[in-house]
Amino acid sequence: MVARACANFGIDDLRLVDPRDGWPNDRAQRAASGADVVLEGAEVFDTVQAAVADLERVVATTARNRELSQRILTPRH
Repeated sequence: MVARACANFGIDDLRLVDPRDGWPNDRAQRAASGADVVLEGAEVFDTVQAAVADLERVVATTARNRELSQRILTPRH
């Protein structure tokens, strides 16, 4: 489903960290619903640090409410 969301917004750089169900994964292929190009280019890493090592800025999102005291930026910022 993440691959599908990526495709909807023109994102093709999908990085997976230690996928729970292994990789490649048949269920992911079915859930991608036409976003095969994103899945085909997905890279798998052992750690988050390895996955973001070459990046200058990392953005994370979540739908879960959490009691964190993190600096929050709006998409505009």
